[in-house]
Amino acid sequence: MGDLFSPLHILIIVLIVLLLFGPSKLPGLARAAGQAIKEFRSASEKDTGREATSTALDSGTSDAPQTTASKSPNTTEHADIL
Repeated sequence: MGDLFSPLHILIIVLIVLLLFGPSKLPGLARAAGQAIKEFRSASEKDTGREATSTALDSGTSDAPQTTASKSPNTTEHADIL
């Protein structure tokens, strides 16, 4: 068992797909697969950008001013209800 994706294996896979879906549906399947790959790449690039932003915020190197949440004066720390 040589290469996993030898030309013969790819030809067999293409023939099986052709038999299952027919020649009229292959362009639509290829288009859907291409669009799915495009969306996946776009989402992974956005996720990578978020990680970089998150890392910058964690290390304190962000240019944006950091604000701290303050408690409102009307909140109570403990409520004793018997």
